[in-house]
Amino acid sequence: SEYTQLLTINTQYIQSGASIDLLDQLDQLNRSTKLMSMAQTLYTEIGLDLHHETRLNSILERIQNNLVEGDTRQEKIAYFHNTFYLSIEKEDFTAAENALLQLKKLAINQSSINELYGYSMIARNEYALAIEYYTKAVSAKKSASNITALSNAYRYAGDLQLAKKFINESLAISPENHKTHSLKGLIALLEGDINAAINSFEVIAKKNPTDIYNMGNLGLCY
Repeated sequence: SEYTQLLTINTQYIQSGASIDLLDQLDQLNRSTKLMSMAQTLYTEIGLDLHHETRLNSILERIQNNLVEGDTRQEKIAYFHNTFYLSIEKEDFTAAENALLQLKKLAINQSSINELYGYSMIARNEYALAIEYYTKAVSAKKSASNITALSNAYRYAGDLQLAKKFINESLAISPENHKTHSLKGLIALLEGDINAAINSFEVIAKKNPTDIYNMGNLGLCY
């Protein structure tokens, strides 16, 4: 079924990272499946990861077009959630604040609100505030995603010891997670632990040899 296909794409993304092929696969799903909140969010996450790697505006356009199609008002939380992340990527902080306001009106849980604020603070280079918001998010609800985000905030703030502590916690929850291995490798590289960095980046290389960002970091290790 298409729902099974959607779950497969999600698993591939978690374990191997973003690729144009995964975005194309999502585009080929029936409209009813594409409008599901899970599909909408997955499309946005994969697209944003690809934009981080390539900086291609065409990727942002694809995300925007997908969101417009998915704005059925039946999946309001997913729509405004994804609009928030896309707006941050475009550095349109006013649009991001508007999306966040709509989410508050829909009474989403406080942990999710704190995650969104944390993400916004990273984009604004306010790392101490990002750590504060992500710490609150993790305290309310632990997940591999928000613990990795907290680790990343500490990494940006220059506290590599706490960054490493939390990335190891995240890996204990989700040992196959591509993003977690990527950050673990980057932290090790910044610490000068080249062997540990190579180990992390090679985990990624085996699963996704087309990952430009992590292959570049692996190259720096040699």
